[in-house]
Amino acid sequence: MSMGRIRATRLAFTSVMWILLCMPIQAFNKRFAPQWSRSFPVWFHGSLLRMMGVRVTITGTKPRKGGGLMVANHQGWLDIPVLSTICPLSFVAKAEINKWPFFNILARLQRTVFISRKREKKLAQQRDEISERLAMGATMMVFAEGTSGRGIHVLPFRSSLFSVAEKFPDMPVYPVTVCYRRRYGMPIGRDDHPTVGWYADMDLLPHVWDFFKLGPVDVSVHIHEPIYARDHDRKRLARMSHEQIVASLETLRRHAGKKVYFARIA
Repeated sequence: MSMGRIRATRLAFTSVMWILLCMPIQAFNKRFAPQWSRSFPVWFHGSLLRMMGVRVTITGTKPRKGGGLMVANHQGWLDIPVLSTICPLSFVAKAEINKWPFFNILARLQRTVFISRKREKKLAQQRDEISERLAMGATMMVFAEGTSGRGIHVLPFRSSLFSVAEKFPDMPVYPVTVCYRRRYGMPIGRDDHPTVGWYADMDLLPHVWDFFKLGPVDVSVHIHEPIYARDHDRKRLARMSHEQIVASLETLRRHAGKKVYFARIA
């Protein structure tokens, strides 16, 4: 058996055991200890990433207390644990994920809001749920591309996903850049993106297995200065967020050989 298969087998076993151990803990927290249910995923995902050899560097603006809307580029399933280490947050995800066995349970345990773009009446209800969460001080993470991409280019942002921000003119909207920079200490090039990005018609489990075969992966997360709906409409918010993420993604790739260049969050 190759070293990659040995590593993948070990990681698959330890990751599944870790998830199965933590699921009932989070289910208990969600029902009886709501405050812990918000902070527990940060620790859970951080521990899971360490098991997988994924090293995350978070830089930029420290999110303020009281919640807000975070908007990130999307490259695949690995974005979920990576972004979950920023702070207590929940995701806005497409409704199809709510039908995926096992993964739908994990998503619900982190209080994910599932949105259906095909049913207008239901979409309005789901937007109301997101608004209620934001009004209560929650932090919600949105993948504004609406799908995952190869990571080479950032797809256009859907301005409709920014409509909830218009209800809260003083709520911060944080653009967030995710960049997978190095594998085994070597810069990740265009040809290497399929090893970390999950997109198009890729099968999920085979992709996870192939990822487990890899060595250590370094990923940078940069949180940009917040922008506000009081100054911009939803289309402008989408355009500004997209421009900032694209620019920082290009900078991070040009400096892929360096460990840190943005100011680290204290």
